[in-house]
Amino acid sequence: MSRKAPDFEHLFDADAYFAAGGMPWSFSGYEQPFADASGRPADPEMLEFLATLQSRGIAFGIWVPPDSAVPHWWLVVAKDAIQNTIKTLQAMEADGTYAPGFLSSLSARVNPIQAGRAGTA
Repeated sequence: MSRKAPDFEHLFDADAYFAAGGMPWSFSGYEQPFADASGRPADPEMLEFLATLQSRGIAFGIWVPPDSAVPHWWLVVAKDAIQNTIKTLQAMEADGTYAPGFLSSLSARVNPIQAGRAGTA
C-alpha cells in the first residue's frame, strides 16, 4: 500500500511572507537526516501526516529561517492561520485520524535536538 504525500507545488510561501514582515508560525520541524536532497521531509509518516493536513485545508510551508546556521526545516503557517491549524490538529486527534500526541511523538523523532526545547520557532 502506498502512502499519501503532500502536494509540494502548492505550499505556503514562508520566505515571501517573512520578507514582507510576517513571522511564520511553526507547528513542527525536522532535521537534515530526515530531509531529502531538496529539503523536503523524507519520513513516510511525516509525509502522510502533511498530506492529511493539507487535505483538510491547511496551507503549510517549509521554511528555514534566514539566520539559520544549520539546515533545519520548520513546518509553518501564516499568523492568521494559527487558530485554524490548531483546531484542525485537535480535530484530527478527536476524530481518530491520529492518536493523541501523534504530532508530538513524530516531531520528537524527526527533530531530536529541538524536541527538548519548549515551544517552536
